[in-house]
Amino acid sequence: MLRHYWLEIAIVTATIVVQSHLILTSDLSWLLTVGERILAGGKLGIDVIELNPPLSWIVYLPGAWIGQRTPLPADLAVLTMTVLFALLQVKLTLSLAGPWHHDGASRRRARIVLLAATLLLPAMHFGQREHLAVLGLLPFVALVASPVPSTRTLRVLCGLGAGFAMCLKPHLAAVAGLPLLWALARRPSWRNVFRIEALVAAAVVFAYVGMIVLFFPQILTADARLASQVYVTNREDLRTLLAYGFGATSIASILLVVLVIGPKSPDWRQAGPWCMAALGGAISYLVQGKGFGYTLLPMVTLSLCIAWLSPTMLRETTPFSGRFAKARFAAVIVLTLELWVAMVEFRQDHGRFVPLITAHAPPHPALIAITPHISIGEPLVRLVHGTWASAAGSQLTSGAVARLERESKVSPEDRPGYARLVFAERARLRSDLVTRRPDVVMIDTYNFRQKFDWEGWARTDGEIDRVLRSDYAFFGEHEGIRFYFRRKPGAAE
Repeated sequence: MLRHYWLEIAIVTATIVVQSHLILTSDLSWLLTVGERILAGGKLGIDVIELNPPLSWIVYLPGAWIGQRTPLPADLAVLTMTVLFALLQVKLTLSLAGPWHHDGASRRRARIVLLAATLLLPAMHFGQREHLAVLGLLPFVALVASPVPSTRTLRVLCGLGAGFAMCLKPHLAAVAGLPLLWALARRPSWRNVFRIEALVAAAVVFAYVGMIVLFFPQILTADARLASQVYVTNREDLRTLLAYGFGATSIASILLVVLVIGPKSPDWRQAGPWCMAALGGAISYLVQGKGFGYTLLPMVTLSLCIAWLSPTMLRETTPFSGRFAKARFAAVIVLTLELWVAMVEFRQDHGRFVPLITAHAPPHPALIAITPHISIGEPLVRLVHGTWASAAGSQLTSGAVARLERESKVSPEDRPGYARLVFAERARLRSDLVTRRPDVVMIDTYNFRQKFDWEGWARTDGEIDRVLRSDYAFFGEHEGIRFYFRRKPGAAE
C-alpha cells in the first residue's frame, strides 16, 4: 500500500529532515520566548514586550508548552505541528471539487503538487506566520474556485482556516476577499454575498478582536498604539520593495500562469479565483511594505498552484502538445525553480558566535542585545542554552524612530510621543542591565543597513554608561557586533 505513496512519503520525510536544521529562525525563536514567558506566568507588556497582535505568539504556544514539558525541543514541536497542519489542509483541499477529480492519476498529481507547495516551497520560511496563513487559505480559495457546491461542514472548515489566516496576518484579507469578489462579479446574488465560508471567516475575525479587547487590553493603550504606529509606518518605499525581488517574482508568476493555461484556454474559469488570490498576495506584500522574503510566500504559493493544479498539468500524459511543446514545458520548469529559489534566502549562520560565548561566558549565560533587530539575540540564546535578560527582543521602536528621523518623516505632533517611547526603551535597558545582570551584552553597530551609534545611544544614560564601564569588559567587535562580557568578581576594570 505504501509503495503507491512513495513520493508523498519522500516529500514529508525530506521536509522533516531538512527543516529540523532550518526552522529555528529569529522570528520563531523570539515568539517561542514570548510564549515561554507567558507560560511561566509573565504578563504581556510588563514581563515580555511584543508589538505584534497576540495570535502571533499564541499560535506557537503549544510548541513552547511541549518544549517545556517533554524532551522534544520547542522548535521541533512547531515543525511537527506545522507538518500535520499542512497534511490536514492538503487533505481538505483535495476533498473539494476541482480538476484533480478527473481520475486517480490527476488526484495523485494534485496531492504531490500541494505537498510540494506547502512543505518544500517555503524553504527558509517554513513555520513562519505567512506559511501558516497560506495553509489556512488554500482550502478557502479552492472552495471558491470549485465548480460544484460543497457540504456545509467543508465550507465551515474552509471559513475557519481563512479566518485564522486573517487574524494572523490581517493584510492577507486581500487573498480571501478578491476571490469572493470575483465569484460575486460572475454570479451576482445574495447567496454569493452571504456565503457560509465568508460568514464563518468574518465571525472568527470578530471573535478574535473581542478576545483582544477582553484579555489583552494593555495593547490598546496610547503608548502601545503609538509604538505599533511607529512599526507600521517604518516601511520601505515602492522602489525598494520592487528591488527586493517583487518585480521579478511577479513577472515570473504571470509568465508561469500564462504559459500553462494560455490566454484562450477554458481553464481560466476555474483559475480566476486562484488568480485573484495570487493578486491579493501581491497586494498584501505591498501593503505590509517590509520587503521581507517571507511576505512573498502567499503570492508565490498561489501562482504555482494556479499552474500546476490546472487541468493542463493534471490530466494530460504530456502536458503540452504542438511545435513548441518541449520548450514550453522547459520554461514552466525553469520558472517554477526560479520561484522556489526566490524563497531560499541565504541568511547568516546564527551559531557563528556560539564558540565565542561558550568560551568566555559561564554555562547557561544570560544575554542581552542593544539593537533594533531580534536576529542578534535570537536564536543565539537558545543555541548557547542561555536565557534572555530583557522583556523585549530588541530596541525596535527606537531603531524605527531613528530611521524615521533620518528620513525626515517625524511630524511635530508625533515627536513628543516618539521621544517618550525612546526614553522608555532606554529606561527598560537600564533596568535590565542593573537588575537582571546579563553575562553578555551585544551591541549592534548597524541600524537598518546604515551606520548608527547604538553604543552612544545607550551611553547617553549615565547609569548605563557606568554599568558598562564598571561591570563589563569589552572583548572586541565581530561582524558588526560589539561584545561585552561581565567581569569576574575581583577582576580589575
